[in-house]
Amino acid sequence: MSVDTKTKLPSHSPASLTGFTLVELLVCVVILAVALVSTMSLQIASTRSANQAMNMTVASVLAESEIERLKTFTNFNEIEDAIPSGAEHLSREGVACVSGAPGCVFTRNTVLVSGEPTSRSHNIEVTISWSSLTGTQSLTYNAVLTDYNLGNSTI
Repeated sequence: MSVDTKTKLPSHSPASLTGFTLVELLVCVVILAVALVSTMSLQIASTRSANQAMNMTVASVLAESEIERLKTFTNFNEIEDAIPSGAEHLSREGVACVSGAPGCVFTRNTVLVSGEPTSRSHNIEVTISWSSLTGTQSLTYNAVLTDYNLGNSTI
């Protein structure tokens, strides 16, 4: 049996063996698990926020495009005829679809109030709604169209 000259212990004794104890390994595993769980929860929160931001952006584009479409008409009667009678179901690309179909995410409601705020103007309200993990979300745009907006300069 040889003797370690620094510690004066036999070389086959437990104190001279190198390695990790079971407690050290358990502490390492716990630290690693906490780091992985926190990283995963951060990734999930980031993905949800990105999805919410994308839905808000698409809803804004859908509402604004409807208002701009209605501005292309030259009189209020044409606008009244052009507004859908009920809710429109739309995909993210703005294409009409059947409610509940895959990719059919948004619902657009357009309301025209004649003579508000004046007899020569119309108030248009476009509401886009969609479902998310936190419930139903919606975004509403309002615009006032006057004779001047429609290209009639006889105000």
